[in-house]
Amino acid sequence: MTPNELMEYSGGNLTTAAHTAQVKENTVRNWLAAGSIPAVQQRSIEVLTKGKLKADK
Repeated sequence: MTPNELMEYSGGNLTTAAHTAQVKENTVRNWLAAGSIPAVQQRSIEVLTKGKLKADK
């Protein structure tokens, strides 16, 4: 998944995206700037969203 997919899932809200991923808002900002989410966090987000967002394989 991309940071943009996380943001879209969260309704475009940075605070909601951070809450969804269980990270700080600054972490989401860093992911957006980098254009990617680390694989470990992607797997965690996949579990937290009950598979609605899928980790890259």
